[in-house]
Amino acid sequence: MDLPLLALLSIILTPLGTAQPRDDVTKRFDCYPEAFNSPLSSADCIARGCLWVETHNPREPKCIYGDNYGYTMVTGSREDTSNGFRVKLSRNNGLPPRYGNSPDVQEVTLDVELLSNDMLRFKFYDAGTPRYEVPVPVHKPDTPATNPAYTVDTVSEDGKPFGIRVTRRATGTVL
Repeated sequence: MDLPLLALLSIILTPLGTAQPRDDVTKRFDCYPEAFNSPLSSADCIARGCLWVETHNPREPKCIYGDNYGYTMVTGSREDTSNGFRVKLSRNNGLPPRYGNSPDVQEVTLDVELLSNDMLRFKFYDAGTPRYEVPVPVHKPDTPATNPAYTVDTVSEDGKPFGIRVTRRATGTVL
């Protein structure tokens, strides 16, 4: 359970918060991944609206998004549901789109469902435009979680992008 949930969160969440590089290089988000095995100039990076950061490690990205890249939770949008909660997210403006000419979704809804004591479901979707959803069956238990092994908190500091913190109750470990 731990590894798939961690992998899912790694895929879904982008580094979160001013247009400064993150001090922790493990939390930096590559703004120009297609240049991994080819030369990239600082001018190309800056033209994309990203930050150029010199590094001595060839495996660390030099062209990165600032720590304000992502979405911010809409104030007062958290709504409790029968088995979790829902929040509305708004894309931080003035930032380059993640996939070139493909526009980013401006308003996103996140549903967090506590499916059982050991199972969570995160669903991010376009709040304004219905889209095709692959009909993957999701086993939803008949009874809601009564004693979940984890807590789920939204993390949204003033002016910083949105994040999710999943904490194991037994150990206090943040996944």
